[in-house]
Amino acid sequence: MTNRVDQQAFSGDTEKLRVIDPVFFQTLVDQSLDGIIVIDNFQRIIFANPAAIALYNQTPSNIIGSNCGFVPDPGRCIIFNPQPTHNISSMVEARTTEIIWDGQKVTMSTLRPVVDQKSTNNNDLEFYCRLKPDGTIIEVNASFLSYLSRAGFNVSNHKIYELFSAQDWIRFEIQMQELRHNNVRGVVQTVLIGPDDKALHIQWILKARLSSNGTVEEVEAFGHEQSRLNQLIENLDLSTSIIQNATEGILLTDKKGQIVSVNKAFSNITGYHLAEVIGKPINFFRSNHHTDEFFETITRQVKDYGIWQGEMNNVRKTGEVFPSWVSIQPSKDSSGQVTNYIFYLRDISEIKFIETNLRQIALQDPLTSLPNRSHFLSRLSHALELARRNNQQVVVIYLDLDRFKAINDTYGHEKGDILLKQVSERLTSIARRNDTIARMGGDEFTVLLEGTSVDSIIGASTFAQKILGLFNYPFRIDNHEFYVTCSIGISLYPNDGEDVTTLMKNSDMAMYRAKELGKNNFQFFSQEMNERAQKQLDMEAYLRHAVERNELRLEYQPIVEASTGKICSVEALLRWENPDLGRVFPDVFIPLAESTGLIIPIGDWVIFTACEQIKALHNAGWTDLNVSVNISGRQLERNSLVDTVKTALEKTGLPPSSLTLEITESLLMKNIKNTRAILQELRLLGVGISIDDFGTGYSSLNSLMVLPIDTLKIDKSFILEVTSNPQNLSLVQGIILIGHNLNLKVVAEGVETIEQADLLNLNNCDKLQGYYFSRPVTITRLIEQLEKEKGRMG
Repeated sequence: MTNRVDQQAFSGDTEKLRVIDPVFFQTLVDQSLDGIIVIDNFQRIIFANPAAIALYNQTPSNIIGSNCGFVPDPGRCIIFNPQPTHNISSMVEARTTEIIWDGQKVTMSTLRPVVDQKSTNNNDLEFYCRLKPDGTIIEVNASFLSYLSRAGFNVSNHKIYELFSAQDWIRFEIQMQELRHNNVRGVVQTVLIGPDDKALHIQWILKARLSSNGTVEEVEAFGHEQSRLNQLIENLDLSTSIIQNATEGILLTDKKGQIVSVNKAFSNITGYHLAEVIGKPINFFRSNHHTDEFFETITRQVKDYGIWQGEMNNVRKTGEVFPSWVSIQPSKDSSGQVTNYIFYLRDISEIKFIETNLRQIALQDPLTSLPNRSHFLSRLSHALELARRNNQQVVVIYLDLDRFKAINDTYGHEKGDILLKQVSERLTSIARRNDTIARMGGDEFTVLLEGTSVDSIIGASTFAQKILGLFNYPFRIDNHEFYVTCSIGISLYPNDGEDVTTLMKNSDMAMYRAKELGKNNFQFFSQEMNERAQKQLDMEAYLRHAVERNELRLEYQPIVEASTGKICSVEALLRWENPDLGRVFPDVFIPLAESTGLIIPIGDWVIFTACEQIKALHNAGWTDLNVSVNISGRQLERNSLVDTVKTALEKTGLPPSSLTLEITESLLMKNIKNTRAILQELRLLGVGISIDDFGTGYSSLNSLMVLPIDTLKIDKSFILEVTSNPQNLSLVQGIILIGHNLNLKVVAEGVETIEQADLLNLNNCDKLQGYYFSRPVTITRLIEQLEKEKGRMG
């Protein structure tokens, strides 16, 4: 692999960003002062920019494939030495994040030296010691031993903390605790008082050695004298040239936080010059991206531990908010009193820009802006995980343009690219919110349909038909019209495969079968699925004409008062009988109607017909009879549902209070905000609202309180064993209690025995429905039952 950045190699975030110019992007990476490497799962370097190559002291050809020298830990700062044979001055801090490279999850790291090479003094002391986890000294190097001997300190059975002041002891101990709990490396600064009473400022790099069970066995401490840095703190006048020529912004405040001085780098980064900021409070260039608690934490940490460093968003003079890496330390006089605070400011906009764009570039196809192959495969993998947990189905649709190569070769790649863009736009126009449309490369596209709880073959067939329909009219490019078709292959989870590779391979094979069969068609991977799909298409054609051919009718199942057994309401149930297909069961044709959108006109017919027939019963004397009608998800999403109900009531003359609309609990919770608004409009009409199949979804008590409902229908699965299963009985009793406490009526459906009816009545259930009282019957048979009941009670 070469050290060129492939913009298609990265993936991570899903936010939409512009695709940057490849040359500009390569320049950003190459010119970055920070090292940037990409590491595979075996800690091998698979990409390195020039700054990283320099840090490792390698050549471009040798660095690829070599070990990175540390174990990546996304989100944490890791200290390591990329040149293990060198001294502490080559230590580097690595910050890592996970990305996708060529379809594989890998790690990207930005590298920055811990010790500034330019300010390293060759005469500075370097110490090394091995410590027990409690700080007890095990071994020291010759330099440290000589220093301690001259200071009169015997290392035997002593702890390193005894060399430090109380404040430094705390700092060192905090880093030791971090090693034991969170990280394997750490950095801390302390002061040592030597035999000549000279203060040595030492920066310690701590490295934990872990046992096989992950606990810290011992700690290696590498100490480096930081004399120059502390001269800077003690006497800024003597170090003006160093400050002004530093690449990091440096800002000095007095002990009250008023700005005293800034260097050139600070002015370059923020746009503010010294004359503009001197005397101002430090918070003048803060952004509003952080809370008060964030700054309080910083103040507390600087006070308690003598240092804070981390990311912070600040504001330039132009008003632009920019990300920065900030380090804050107090400066103290000889008596230990704080005299100033020093702020080190590093603009990390470039790093953030690179990280964000690297992620986005790998997610998006640069030509069409659709998700690319790696993004699609990642989405598919995630969809399969959800499907396994939720017992759902997943559909993979693979399509290839027919005759695209001929157009590309004849009219040129430029027109071919425009055609691909127009295809992507048409595909996107028919996609639903949860669908994923992707370009796999060339003239191949894929579609992911996930979260399907009904028979996926219906949704897959319908979507494939829509795709074929997109190619029925020409693509216009300049003064040319291009007629293009496509061949489609479909695979289903779990029928055709349970992993990404198998599903993709099988959908691809199905697509080639479609080409072999003459192109411009779709094929399932399974022949059985193809046959079922054909039956679905035939059934859809019949269903489209069912209303106009009077093939639909309603049956009604009585709902009775629990205490008296009197019929008080009926539920309208849709039936379809076709001359060719015979009687088609609702669990077959209703999902088909849902997926094709035919449920809208059919649902409108059901509402009107139910209102019309029940009004006729009112006119015949049964004025107290109510009717319940089931509402589908498509109807609920449609803005005209309220108008449909209002029109049906007005035309038939049925009182609104005689109509109840039943909505399943799971559907109710799907988009509770929009659902609530629609239900409130329906309630204003005077229509009743009932939650169907209650107990099978995830509604909360709060949702029951805020939604304008008046009835709960207990799902029949709870009623089935209510007389034999104490747990079911407890659940039913709980639902009844909740309903009554919220002033709701409670209906139990699925009642099949007198024992169930008696037990539910005993527990104050309001109404009952089920085969024990009556199966669904025609309107004629319903009238007979009402007549019979009238005679019995009269």
